[in-house]
Amino acid sequence: MTRSGIQSQGPPPRNSWVTIHHSLLFEGQDEPYDSTFMRGIPEKYKINDGKLFPGMEEAIYTMKLKERALFLIRPDYAFGKFWCLSRIPPNAKVMADIELVGFVEEDEKMFLWLKTGVTFKEVDRVVSQVMEQGKEAYLFMFSPPKKPESLKHALQKCNSPIRLLEFMEKNIWNI
Repeated sequence: MTRSGIQSQGPPPRNSWVTIHHSLLFEGQDEPYDSTFMRGIPEKYKINDGKLFPGMEEAIYTMKLKERALFLIRPDYAFGKFWCLSRIPPNAKVMADIELVGFVEEDEKMFLWLKTGVTFKEVDRVVSQVMEQGKEAYLFMFSPPKKPESLKHALQKCNSPIRLLEFMEKNIWNI
């Protein structure tokens, strides 16, 4: 453990949503193959949905809120015999530096909409409108093909719903 967590919170429950920072590297390598610390933005995951390899999930289940710890994850809990040329060596152990930034139980996340007074229907309406604008900007880009500035505009419009939800999650729902 590199930094202890908040004892009163305990570990995240099974099937919760977690926000983590991580830096992952294969044993014997100097540079991480993935690092949210380097990108400066933590990531959110639903535990048990298959997006994290089993060793990461088990490591997170042992942590307390705000804890940062190092884990050496065996190949059978990481990528196993799978390999990808120079990217993933076969039977590689993964060194994981993980910080548990936050977690919310699955049922709690649904009720965060109610805490703010903003209904799901209202958020869905706004996000749908912004998504439609992104779709229109994207289709405009290819009929007939436009300049690169139009692509940048289309990408900005397509990313707007994501930024809107991230803003609400951070500033309104406080997760």
